[in-house]
Amino acid sequence: MGYVPTADAYPKGGYESEQAFKYYGTLMIASHCEDQTKTATMDLLKKHTMDMQ
Repeated sequence: MGYVPTADAYPKGGYESEQAFKYYGTLMIASHCEDQTKTATMDLLKKHTMDMQ
């Protein structure tokens, strides 16, 4: 996946939100993706945990 900047990093600009995606070979990620990434990650972890029981 590469680096996912926090939503707070976008107004500040800089490497995390404006440059990192170029070096990871990924698409630029929008500021609202932080919540989507957290939600998807938690859903996958919960599913994996249930599958192991």
